[in-house]
Amino acid sequence: MNILKADEKRLRQTVATYERRVENTPKQEQELQKLTRDYDAIKDFYSSLLKRHEEFAQALGRPADDLIHKDPEDRMVDVFRHSMDTWEDFGAFSFLIDRVGRYQLEEFEGCSYVPVRVVLPRVIEEEKGHVKFGELKLGDLVNTPEGKQRGQTAINKYYPMALDMFGRSDSKRTERFIYWGIKRRHNARAREDYIREVDAAIAALGYDVPDKTTGRKFF
Repeated sequence: MNILKADEKRLRQTVATYERRVENTPKQEQELQKLTRDYDAIKDFYSSLLKRHEEFAQALGRPADDLIHKDPEDRMVDVFRHSMDTWEDFGAFSFLIDRVGRYQLEEFEGCSYVPVRVVLPRVIEEEKGHVKFGELKLGDLVNTPEGKQRGQTAINKYYPMALDMFGRSDSKRTERFIYWGIKRRHNARAREDYIREVDAAIAALGYDVPDKTTGRKFF
């Protein structure tokens, strides 16, 4: 009798677990769809920036043929060439890459172009929301050994890409961009600020901070 009661208790717990998963499925699907839309929107926004760059380069008298005749895939930031195949990928992407997006947008704060200056606070707040979403998802995963391992794998995947998104530390264009008011910080300084913030955030969630040289392309 005791064995039957124990089995019944385990079955009830299992059923309750699956019921919660079923109840959460629509919400997770909605969040996944939103992330997918955001991902596509970011790619479209980046493509529009490339077009602006070409127009700007031509206005300055610098040939842009090398960019115009390249396939869009060849001009895409490296992180967008990687598929997001798992739920933890979406979480790590939001937590790490959207955080870089916030840093890049902050470079335009106080710029002289009024339309950008007006809309920037709202866009930055949206990026902060994406980062928070990633933090919550990675925080959920860390509660089980298996989930923590999957979360760590995703963090290890996107961490070097995030650091590379700041560009080369010795970029010769940075000084001119700062002079024009397009940037506020050198690439190395922005990356250092990001590392200081994100490393603390990773550790606070209970994950290991990845090596800062493994998988990197730009230093």
